Formats: sequence, C-alpha cells, structure tokens
Amino acid sequence: MELKLILSGVPKGESYWGPQEDKQYIGLLYKPSDVNHRFDIALHHNERGIYAYYQYLVYNTVNDYEGRTGSYFGITLRLDHYCKDIESIYQSLDMVYRKIIVGNYLVVTNGNRLKYNIMSLSDKDAENKKMEESIKSILSSVLNNNDMMSIPSVPIDKTHIKFNLSEVNQTEVFNAIGRNGFCSISDEYIGQKEAIRLKEEYNNGAKSRQTEIESLKQAIQSNETTIKELENECARAKAKEAGNQAVSDGVTLSHHHSSHHYGSHHRHKSTLSKNMLLIYVLAVMAIAGGVFLLLPEDDKPVFAQSDTQTESTSEQKNNDDIAEQDECLPDAEIDIENYSDKKGYMKGKIYSVTLNKVETVSSDSIDLELIGATKTSKEDFKFSILTDSLSDSVIMIFVKSTTPKQVIKRRIIKAHK
Repeated sequence: MELKLILSGVPKGESYWGPQEDKQYIGLLYKPSDVNHRFDIALHHNERGIYAYYQYLVYNTVNDYEGRTGSYFGITLRLDHYCKDIESIYQSLDMVYRKIIVGNYLVVTNGNRLKYNIMSLSDKDAENKKMEESIKSILSSVLNNNDMMSIPSVPIDKTHIKFNLSEVNQTEVFNAIGRNGFCSISDEYIGQKEAIRLKEEYNNGAKSRQTEIESLKQAIQSNETTIKELENECARAKAKEAGNQAVSDGVTLSHHHSSHHYGSHHRHKSTLSKNMLLIYVLAVMAIAGGVFLLLPEDDKPVFAQSDTQTESTSEQKNNDDIAEQDECLPDAEIDIENYSDKKGYMKGKIYSVTLNKVETVSSDSIDLELIGATKTSKEDFKFSILTDSLSDSVIMIFVKSTTPKQVIKRRIIKAHK
C-alpha cells in the first residue's frame, strides 16, 4: 500500500505540502464550509492513477498568520487502495491534529479560535516528513489486507452525501463511495435519528393543537353568524324607523305638537336600540378578532384591504420581502466568537459577530437585523449582539442599507439545551 501525506491551508496565502500532481485538486478545498470540522472521503484520478483521499478538514474557526479570518487547515492521506476501516484512519488523523498540529502549526487565541503559527507549510518540511512516517507506522500496525481493496474506477455520479459521525458505519460509507465517489462525515450534520426525532416532535405538536384549531374555527363561524344576524337586525330597525318617519310626516298640522312629542320619543327609543346593537356587534367582533389571532396563518380567512396601508403593514411587507430574498453574496461568512454549533449559544449573553469575505461592500452600507437577539454595537463589519433570555434561536440577516434592502448573508444559530 502506498501512503502519501498532504497538508494544505492558508497561513499567508494558499500553501501546500505534498505530491505536486495533487496540488490543483487539493486547492479545491479552499472554499466555504457549512460545518467547522469535516472528514471527507473521495476518489480521484490524477496523472498517475486512481487514489482514495481521506481528508481531515477544519473551517470557520481558523485565522491566518496575520490574524485575518476565513482561513482553513487540512490533513489529507492519499492511498492507492480504498481502506474500509474508516474509523482507524479518522482516529489517526484526529490524534495527529490534536497532538501535533494544534500548539505547533496552529495556536489557540482569544475566543477559542485558531491562528497559524507559521507563514508556509513548507517551513515545517522536516516535521511534515516525520509526521508522514508516524502515520504510516500507526496504520500499518492496525490495518490488514482485509481492510484494503483496489479501486477499479471513479463513479460518474457526484451526489454530495453527508453522514453524522456518531451514526455512520463502514457499509454506508462504502456504498456511498461506490455510487458517488465522495461523502462527507461530521458530528455537526443532523443524523437520521435526530431528523426522525425532530419530525416526530413536529407531528406530535401539530396533532395536539388540532383540536384547539377546530374549536377556534367553529367559534369564528358562530361569531360570523351572530354578526350577520345583528347586521340584519340593524337593517330592519332602520327600515322601521324610516316608515314611522313617513307616517309622522303625514299627520295634520293640528296634531303637530302631539305628533312631534311622540316622534321624538320613538326616535330616541329607536336610536337607543341601535346603539345597544352597535355595542354588541363591536364586542362580538373583538372576541372574533382574539380568536382569529390564535389561528395558524393557513387557517385565517382573507379579508379585503383598503388602498391605504398602515405603517406597520408596510414594515411587515418589507420584512417578508427580505425573508424571501436570495443572498447577494453567498460566499460571505458569518463568524461568531465563543460560539460552537455543536454546543449552541448561552441565552442572555453578548456575542461578537463578524461578516467576512465582503470586500466589494463598504461597512457603512451594511446593517444587521436580528430575531431572538438585540444589536448593541457596530464597528466596521463587526457587531455585538445580546441574545434573548427566552428565545431558543437567533436569526441573523446581514443587509445592505439600500432602498429596498438587499440581503447579503443569513445564519440561524440554536441555544444551548
């Protein structure tokens, strides 16, 4: 079995250490990642043949030698055979990363971020060769011929399959590589068990509320019927009053005084009756409005609106437009100090949020809109936010302060359970 070690990253510009025929292929790793730590397995055909690449990758938390964010670090093993024992390879690379890379190639800085301690991976040439021999020694002592198999070809299908680290097994990975030639493994990916649990929680919650929703629907129908009856009663009262007025106008002048007295008394009584009906109608409508607010959006009846919209309606429309917008800078990155997707954030705590990779936009034109948190300060592309003590999540939307607003980047983070 042939084994080659490849190191890649961005200590001060892109840097590479390993076989030259793989430099361009490994350069594809320098791109945004949706998780901080990944273990990728891929098949690739270079100028020398077909190889299996096992890649231990760290994103989002790495700064370059001068402290700039947006860097990454990668350890890659290139094998001329496919190794089915993915656990042994992952554990070997994880140990090398924790024991050799961190503290030597990378150092821990404020906010548990990592910063390059070297300007080029070639600066550690002797250490890199020694690391390669150590990995060979470790794997040769734990792997056997049954763990290895030849690689006949690279599959054409390139579907990106993701697995949760705690749930995946050798068979699932082997099947994914056989179909697609690639898969990605991380403890930050939602596993099948977690997805099933979340779906069950949603279905149970919806089912528990269904009885209440049906009851509210019936209450609305009953109130609508009552309102209609009261409207008809008001119409009949108006018609009756108009008829009485016509009769009163036909009375002779000699009876003017008595008729005037009777008509005034009758109109007073009729007006009082109308006022009572109007008060009752308003009360029923207020009750119906309260019930209406409790219904889900899909179950609410649609009412016609006037041409003049209130300020709150316009603001809601603007928020809906922002929510539906695509990101105008999808490669931008949102960095949160002292935050881990795995552990979540602490409620009621202040976090520093920085928008990176937005060189084409000035900081003056950028704002941060929040749901579940409050913005406390801003400096260039860096914001301080205070998370709500009651909210279980925070929605961050970076926007251009133009008219209309334009979404730059979104991110949702969850609170620590």
